[in-house]
Amino acid sequence: MPSVKVLTLSAAPETHGAVADILRQTWPGYYGPDGPGDAAADVAARSGGAGPPVGFVAMGPAPIGTVTVNTASFGVSDAGEGPWLMGLAVVPEARNAGVGSALVAAAEDHARQMRASCIYSTTRSAAGLLQRRGWAEQRDVTDRDGVVWQVYRKVL
Repeated sequence: MPSVKVLTLSAAPETHGAVADILRQTWPGYYGPDGPGDAAADVAARSGGAGPPVGFVAMGPAPIGTVTVNTASFGVSDAGEGPWLMGLAVVPEARNAGVGSALVAAAEDHARQMRASCIYSTTRSAAGLLQRRGWAEQRDVTDRDGVVWQVYRKVL
């Protein structure tokens, strides 16, 4: 895959519909027709500017991934934890090509600009990517459905 360009959602309003579609495809139980989430509203909230939340979009010929940096997320155990990388999603045809890593790097850079000393994430599927980028597992958390997730942290 050619190099990936990562932009803030606020700098790329023309991508908002496609990013909402990526969220719906990645988490249909949450953003689908019967789910409680509103993908378009979440993209709009992540597009407000300096944030947080601040959303990012990875561009190929079209939007191929997204991630958000926010001050809170599922998995917080201490009011001092944050910022949080959340909503990391890459379209299936662009996976294993560096897109996720480019999005995580953008989130890490934004956290540094926020003068954060660490960044956190809660995941069930991106542990390998985070570990390759120097993140360390901190603890497990269980959601309201009994699903176990891992909380990761990276010192910046």
